[in-house]
Amino acid sequence: MRDPKLIQLLKTFTAKEMARFVDFVASPFFNKNPTLVVLCEELRNLHPFTAPTTDEELHKMAFPAEVYAYHVFRHKLSDLYALGMVFLTHAHNDNEIAANSQVSTVWAQASGLRSRRLHAQFSKFLAKARKGLDEAKVIDDYTFELRWRLSEEDSLFETLVRPNSNRLILQDQLEELLQMTSIRLLRLYTIMQHEMLSNDVAFRPYLAEDIVRLLRAEEHLASAPVIQTYLAVYELENHRTDAAFQKLAALFHEHRERLDYMDAYMTHLHLTGYCSSQINVEGNEEYFREGWLLMRENIELGYMKENNLLFPDYIYVVRLAGMSGEEAWARDYMKRFTPSLQDDVRDDVVEFSEGFLAMCAGRYSDALRHFSQCSIAAPICNVQVRAYTISCLYKTEMYEQALAACDAFRHYLQKEKSLTEYYTNALKEFTKLVPRLITIKTKPFDKQTAGRLKELEVSAMPTNVFNLRNWLSRAVAD
Repeated sequence: MRDPKLIQLLKTFTAKEMARFVDFVASPFFNKNPTLVVLCEELRNLHPFTAPTTDEELHKMAFPAEVYAYHVFRHKLSDLYALGMVFLTHAHNDNEIAANSQVSTVWAQASGLRSRRLHAQFSKFLAKARKGLDEAKVIDDYTFELRWRLSEEDSLFETLVRPNSNRLILQDQLEELLQMTSIRLLRLYTIMQHEMLSNDVAFRPYLAEDIVRLLRAEEHLASAPVIQTYLAVYELENHRTDAAFQKLAALFHEHRERLDYMDAYMTHLHLTGYCSSQINVEGNEEYFREGWLLMRENIELGYMKENNLLFPDYIYVVRLAGMSGEEAWARDYMKRFTPSLQDDVRDDVVEFSEGFLAMCAGRYSDALRHFSQCSIAAPICNVQVRAYTISCLYKTEMYEQALAACDAFRHYLQKEKSLTEYYTNALKEFTKLVPRLITIKTKPFDKQTAGRLKELEVSAMPTNVFNLRNWLSRAVAD
């Protein structure tokens, strides 16, 4: 078909969703054009569109008695696409959109009863809605948004029914608005903190310290588990201490079931991010296992799923498992998630993963074979393949090939501009230190060599990216 928008949209529908869409189009509340119902029925017969169909063919199937007119039929397809977009607003299962929809629905119902002066019904509806919020297991920013909207409606109702009384309700409105806004701001602030530390982005987090100070001073505003958790995330990203990490991990496990999916997911992401920084900056290898345990939990909790898998995350999980000595678990993970990798990178990602697991197990020749068959174009993955290839060449005493690989790696880093200085500075130093180490290794050990070794011991890569600084330290010690 020459109208990809409609077909692309309908291809994403499950058989159940397609059937519901047909019912949706047939509803006179949403559609009063019977020809669109006929067209939609025919499209259901073609779903999931494994074979291409031209406009003329589709028209003949749906309207065999009519003469095909290009522009008329195109208008029908466009109208049906518009209905498909409306259907998405009703059928979308995203947690955030569903929560937002609930706020709009309940608020509209309360506002409708108030504005129509159905006072008794309004009061009962308000009490029922607030009771539902009090009993809700999950508390998030939408919980406080709905509380704020209901208080707003209650304030308008009180002004109408009992003027100049119960004005303390304005304080309720303010505090509910503050709690809603605090959650959204803290969510954003903590992401900005992570980016500032990881990628050296120069953000300006306006009011961040003021909001945090307010919440810590007025404890009743921070009583919700989600706010307590985000304050702990803020503390972790601000201070980067093990105590802050343990505090956040404890809060997460205490309150996980009371957190919205996205808030729980983001908290978990900050915990694993701290593990990565301890490995990549401090060189603390204990956090490989901490990180692997978190990622295992991440998968068990359903945060990482086949339908939201990115190949850098796949590689990250395999690296954590490999460095934790969990090769068997890593292979189970690969068996489950490999089919979900993008077609254009799947083979390369699997070769890299096999190579990394072989390297961790000391099977350096196997690792080199797998790395040689990996041609991932993404720079952040390409540099890992090059660096680990050099380390395996060194371990197998293929020194000439290792020196050549270092030289090629240096030239690559000079040309590659998409990597941040955080990576390039460390990797350039790696390509300088390995040749020095090879020189010391292959020369007779004398006083001069001992001096060079001592110099090499105090030479340090600025960071431990990809655990290369730790690898160099061990190689020097050997």
